Amino acid sequence: MKNSYLLIILIILAGGYFLLKNVKSPQREKNYKIPEIIMDTAKVNEIKLYTKAQDHQELKFVKEKDQWMLGTGDKNFKAQRSRVKAMIYELSNLKIDRVVSTQKDKWMEYEVDDSSGSRVVVYERGKEILDLYIGKLSFVQNPSAMQQQQPSGLSYIRFNNSNEVLVTEGFLPITFNQAIGSFRDNTFIKAEKDNISRIEFEYPSDSSFAIYKRDSAWYIGDLKIDTDKTEAYLQEVSKRKMPDFADEYKVIREPDFQLKLSGTNMEEVTIKVYQEEEEYYMQSSANMQTMFKSNGSGVFAKLFKGKKFFKEKNSLQ
Repeated sequence: MKNSYLLIILIILAGGYFLLKNVKSPQREKNYKIPEIIMDTAKVNEIKLYTKAQDHQELKFVKEKDQWMLGTGDKNFKAQRSRVKAMIYELSNLKIDRVVSTQKDKWMEYEVDDSSGSRVVVYERGKEILDLYIGKLSFVQNPSAMQQQQPSGLSYIRFNNSNEVLVTEGFLPITFNQAIGSFRDNTFIKAEKDNISRIEFEYPSDSSFAIYKRDSAWYIGDLKIDTDKTEAYLQEVSKRKMPDFADEYKVIREPDFQLKLSGTNMEEVTIKVYQEEEEYYMQSSANMQTMFKSNGSGVFAKLFKGKKFFKEKNSLQ
């Protein structure tokens, strides 16, 4: 008897699944041709972005030779090339799954209107090729998947001057709905760890010193220091990014601290630091147009070490 009940339940579930997959909704029955996005990524040279995270203020990305620049208002910054590439990649590979609504009054629900969505406009050599709104993100967990598998994402979008709300797989809002800081070039130190052979620490008073590499060992003067710890330090600093910008700070004096990294097959990197009470304003020769900041326990503390740090045998702090 129990087996009969189970069989009936399975038949009902199978029938429901069949209807769900094969019976078209009113939206699907509408004679709507889903647009096909055709984009030549090599020709894309301008992107305008209006994100909810940036209060829909225009962020304008313009490609100048091999460098992407980011403009907002009367300010211009270097853009993170990887972030721009990610946007272009996701748009050029966008595959629309289906129409979920044809009603304008559903725009806010799916966050594809002017107030709740993020708008992106793409140009190829000055010609507009794409204008769409990126809205709500939904996470979908495949019930048959293993527990450790990450959930997939569904992104809701709408082409400008169109009523239809569409859904596509992916995490578009995470890529696009960001404030300006997420798109700016935050490079601070860019060097290969194994190319660095000398680091100079310049401090106030007489506390400055340098460490250098000879053969495969590291030294302060004639004193051999902990090589493993020094290598761990280099790993920490060699490709350092900075999370916080400080555009408001203006340099009016000599730096309080300096750090210089030099070696083979690399350009010397100089870090200048200006202390203002509990804040450290930091500028790098690897990104001279940008000023960053750190508190005393942040990036500043990771970069600026004393002699005692390299002499003691303990883990990297």
